[in-house]
Amino acid sequence: MWAHYAKDYTGYIIGFEDNHDFSTPLAKQGKTSPMSVIYSELIPTLNPKNPSTTTYAHKNLMNNKPLDWAYEQEIRIVRARMEDHLINTGVTDTFGNRVFLSPIPKDAIQKYTLAPEQLKRPNQEY
Repeated sequence: MWAHYAKDYTGYIIGFEDNHDFSTPLAKQGKTSPMSVIYSELIPTLNPKNPSTTTYAHKNLMNNKPLDWAYEQEIRIVRARMEDHLINTGVTDTFGNRVFLSPIPKDAIQKYTLAPEQLKRPNQEY
């Protein structure tokens, strides 16, 4: 995990409770969707002229990875953009999009793992 996703072995991983309200009730409303990643040699495509390919396009595009990554057994939580729950960071990403954060209830967190370099910073507040 650290070699692929963290800058210089810094950062953290958050593990979520499977059945917490943070993910499950909103799924019934179509606002949150925990999804197992699909590992495949095929790359998903989107054809805007064919409506049948756009119905679940966001899930197909965001939920696929090459087969080489299958050892990760990744599950992603995708949340609808609910304006009343978002925190505008005032930051933009490298593409100029605004970056928003969504609050996470403390009891929805199962575990919190610090990267090796983070452990060398004992006075840092988390």
